[in-house]
Amino acid sequence: MRDELAQLRDALVARSAAENGIDFDAFGDAVTAVFVTAAEIEELIVSFEERGGALRMPPVGGGMDRLRQVLVAARGLRQSLGRRPSIEELAKETGLAFGVVRAALSLGSVMGR
Repeated sequence: MRDELAQLRDALVARSAAENGIDFDAFGDAVTAVFVTAAEIEELIVSFEERGGALRMPPVGGGMDRLRQVLVAARGLRQSLGRRPSIEELAKETGLAFGVVRAALSLGSVMGR
């Protein structure tokens, strides 16, 4: 993990401890303040949680509808960009919050198992 991301992770873990968890959107806002790839976001989340950080997920009622919305956007962006879109790009395209997109993708991942 890059030093910049390790420092960010440590700051987020400290914030999580002080606030009894951190909202997923606040986590996303902090992460997107630096250049980060999708793979680095995944690594950062895993490392954050391994060090005791707690993410508070947004309510995900209508999960299947949101998953469908995110998947449609992902297919369109993949075709237009020629690569897999980032969570930030999906959030912008769908108008959904970062945490809602992440939760929808997690739901899709679980369903795909």
